[in-house]
Amino acid sequence: MRKFSSYGPVNTKLHYYVPRAHLIDRACEQLIGDDPQEGGHYITVWAPRQRGKSWIMRQALWSLMQDERFDALKLNLEHLKKDTDTDVIVNNIAGKIIRQLNLGPMAVANLKEFESLFSRDVLKRPLILILDEFDALCEAAIGDIVGVLRNIYNLRNDDPHPSPDKEYLLHGVALIGVRSVLGVENAKGSPFNVQRSLHIPRLTADEAREMFAWYEQESGQKVESAVVERVFTETRGQPGLVSWFGELLTEGFEDYRPDRTRSIDERDFSRVWTAALQLLPNNNIINIISKARQEPYKQLVLDLFRTDEKLPFRFR
Repeated sequence: MRKFSSYGPVNTKLHYYVPRAHLIDRACEQLIGDDPQEGGHYITVWAPRQRGKSWIMRQALWSLMQDERFDALKLNLEHLKKDTDTDVIVNNIAGKIIRQLNLGPMAVANLKEFESLFSRDVLKRPLILILDEFDALCEAAIGDIVGVLRNIYNLRNDDPHPSPDKEYLLHGVALIGVRSVLGVENAKGSPFNVQRSLHIPRLTADEAREMFAWYEQESGQKVESAVVERVFTETRGQPGLVSWFGELLTEGFEDYRPDRTRSIDERDFSRVWTAALQLLPNNNIINIISKARQEPYKQLVLDLFRTDEKLPFRFR
């Protein structure tokens, strides 16, 4: 039987999930392009943490890998967040591309060589490249890399040949991050102003109900509709929190063991809700608090919640 997964990308074989097929299809459509012979789009995929960005783009990757017209890669860049040298970062990214595409022995030492990596002389087929946690990179590297990508995009648009025969074979790009412009914020405007945007929304009420209905079907235990409505309303459909409450309600915690011989009702929700507000740590909230304690967010948070009285914590 599946379980609710409250943190990190879900495993569709082990966890309850929402298919979100329309978002996956939309991502594939943008990366392939309206006319594949002309090329795909360079897009940003953005949302706050634990919205399912990485999972959706992983599903998109698997779909794209079935298309023999393209090579498709998804690289995670979080491990590069402490590096401040752009050349070191592009060398690491290029090394992964070279190894995964079996391009043979070659080295990329700087941005100019990084751009050349995507030329027809190096790549065998048009490439769709997905870079996860792109906003983890330092601002200088983000600006430099997106500058290269924009130049390639513009050169491809100027090239009259069909996509497989263009000078550069970087067919489509997706940059995944938590900010709408993925850190490319500066007074001169975004150096990556060619991209389209794919926003990952919160769950709808129907999607939240779908997850709990799936649990009911597999477990045989009913979850009262009022409980599901409270979970959705209080979490505003934030996927990580919806799944966390699903986990607490169905699996319990140290001070609460669910009674599987009866329905999960509002009494159960009240116990879980109180513990979630006052006792139990949640990775989503801890992450937000860790960011709020830092500048430039700290002063904004202090101004926003300035009060003479202590406020009880609420997820809403």
